[in-house]
Amino acid sequence: MSSTEIEREQQVVSMLYGRLDDLRANASARLSRSLREKTDILEDLSERDTAVATYSDLLSQYNSVENGLCFGRLEFQDGNHQHIGRIGIFDEDNDYEPLLMDWRAPAAGVHAGDGVPGVLVRVRDPFQDSLQDRATNRFRGVHP
Repeated sequence: MSSTEIEREQQVVSMLYGRLDDLRANASARLSRSLREKTDILEDLSERDTAVATYSDLLSQYNSVENGLCFGRLEFQDGNHQHIGRIGIFDEDNDYEPLLMDWRAPAAGVHAGDGVPGVLVRVRDPFQDSLQDRATNRFRGVHP
């Protein structure tokens, strides 16, 4: 894998981790806000408890994917590609276009060999050209 390819993948990985940090900060702020809410009304208590559970779950999910967020890339005949990872991350400013596709999503099925014939050119691990030339995504970096 050339240094240019590693640099290009590092830019993508860095951008994805930046989005992950934003998502984590947003969930953390919302959790803190929910925990500070005080009420004696039963309906409001239920809503607060639901919000606390939701944001706690999100924070747990974001923390659990810290190491190895992105682990593959789908390359298509039209020249487009899609990075595959442990969760889905979307570009909220660009009509929620996927930046990172959750490997469990139906559209990522081609990564598991269930793709639509004629659509997928190849599944490529962007960090590995051969067994002798391998790079991985660990701790926010692309490492040869």
